[in-house]
Amino acid sequence: MTRESSNKLKDYESIPVVEATTEIDPNASWTEAKLVTNEATSQSGKYQDVPFAILFLAHLLFMGYLSIFYGSSNFQTGDSTPNQALDTDISFSPPSGIPALLLFSIISAIAIPWAFTSLLIPKFPTATVSSSLLFNTVFNVSIAVILITFSPSIYTLFFGVAWIFVSVWYYKRVQLFIPYASAVLKLAASAVSSHWGIYIVSIISSVISFFSVTMWIYVANGIGMFDTQSTQSYYDYEGGANALKFFLMLVSLYWTVTVLMNISQTTIAGVTATFCLQSNTTSSHVTVVQALIRSLTTSFGSICFGSLLNAIITALRAMANRARNQAHNRDRGGAELLFCIISCILALLEDIIEYFNQWNYTFIGIYGTSYLESGRFVLEMFRERGCSSIITDGLNVYVVNTMILMSGLACACIAAVSCAFSSNIPVAVGVGFGFVIGIIFSAIITSTLQGAVKAVLVCYVDHPAKMQEVHPEDTTALKNSILRVFPDVREFTYVGANGIV
Repeated sequence: MTRESSNKLKDYESIPVVEATTEIDPNASWTEAKLVTNEATSQSGKYQDVPFAILFLAHLLFMGYLSIFYGSSNFQTGDSTPNQALDTDISFSPPSGIPALLLFSIISAIAIPWAFTSLLIPKFPTATVSSSLLFNTVFNVSIAVILITFSPSIYTLFFGVAWIFVSVWYYKRVQLFIPYASAVLKLAASAVSSHWGIYIVSIISSVISFFSVTMWIYVANGIGMFDTQSTQSYYDYEGGANALKFFLMLVSLYWTVTVLMNISQTTIAGVTATFCLQSNTTSSHVTVVQALIRSLTTSFGSICFGSLLNAIITALRAMANRARNQAHNRDRGGAELLFCIISCILALLEDIIEYFNQWNYTFIGIYGTSYLESGRFVLEMFRERGCSSIITDGLNVYVVNTMILMSGLACACIAAVSCAFSSNIPVAVGVGFGFVIGIIFSAIITSTLQGAVKAVLVCYVDHPAKMQEVHPEDTTALKNSILRVFPDVREFTYVGANGIV
């Protein structure tokens, strides 16, 4: 890789992997050739990583058992006596305008991302990316100006000016990447908008996650995790049993939520791959259902495997942070420093696992390979296809952030208007409520677009000729934009009915 291209990769927040060493026919599917020649991976499409699926289901049954026999909604104080305030009956009736306000906020939060993915991005991809980048730049500059104006000091002046300079500099530097981001986003948005059932999958997954967290709190309170006295000496020698209980409960929480989130991501990857690589497909609803069934059956073990690794690291980091806080409260400087170092190391490991898991689950959702094989294949495929880096979706984040922020602001405005005609809800409360609802639901919807972007890149690197056949104009635009930004990436040759393209 040339130094110039390496610098461009850094500007775009890409991560170099390895240089290309092997010539592979670009007109064939890399993955299909690999699965045929590699006997160890010939089980692709069958049930993968079954022990982890069984372990996850057994864990859910155990949590159900705990909820039935030990769960409690009666929170206790530090002296392990029931909280009398919570024992009394509390009657609470929300203001009459809350249901309507909630309904309008949810509709707006879903409608705005839908308008972006279905109307704006497919028809005006370049304008959408450019305007989103400009909007984020203006927003950052405005925040810096407000900070300098309302909190004048030498420190805020230095920080604000530096922030403005970096924002403007970055805006100019990434102009070259706009055609690439536009080409990827157009394909991803087209896949998502033509299969709107994946929105339903994402929303249902998020709702189930909410109820699972609620059930976890119910169980955790019942077994005494929120008893102040029992957690007072978590990291002393005599508190080892409590620490183990705390750790296992955290793993259960993170594991369940992560599995639900990754089921949605693998489903999105499967649907996007069908859109990119198959010209004659069944109805969009059938495609979504088939991808979801694969995620819940043959690929479920792989999802549970990767999610467990992520959950263990996240739980350990939470334990380290808690231990650091307790060491600080007890004025134990050496222990606090030790736990701070451990927490930083675990945070780095967590970021690494989360980054590669995004590509692993994309590969799992498309090809149905096991978790470890997917991680190995995605690196090998990018290398052997001549791509010396996994090109990330840096500019796409700006589009997603714009969609989320606009949804939050729109919901806040709707809430303000609704509260102005209702004496039951204060305007400030309604605006805050609407903004939070808008952010949450729009983030759920836009997560489908982020997953589709990664699936488009994997499909393009795996089988560019097939994508050229199914989506000739969009694939050509993607190819040209990549070569314009990364000239050292080997150009694929497409052989179609009319010869070499």
